[in-house]
Amino acid sequence: MSNLKKSQNKSELAIQTSKNLETIKKSMVLAFERTNLPVFNLDNLVNDISSEFKGKDINLITKAIRNGSLGLYGRTYRMSTQEVCIWVREYLKTNRVSKESFISNPYRNE
Repeated sequence: MSNLKKSQNKSELAIQTSKNLETIKKSMVLAFERTNLPVFNLDNLVNDISSEFKGKDINLITKAIRNGSLGLYGRTYRMSTQEVCIWVREYLKTNRVSKESFISNPYRNE
């Protein structure tokens, strides 16, 4: 693969990653509103969630956040990265999505 193509692929992957972070951030803002809890360290929380579930379909993550903030996994007394990770893991477990389920990414070299 030429250097130009590699550079384009990296650029497109960076754009997609940025869009995914923004999508998670929007989902978290709604989650804070639904749970009536104060927003804190939103950027850190979003980065942690993105790192923890790297390669997972962004739609799965946002559905899990929605379900969790609507109380599907129990009542939320405090919002934390740990709480949101529990929501996502529970969603993945209940929907039988394997840990190896990756985002369809044409730029992946794996």
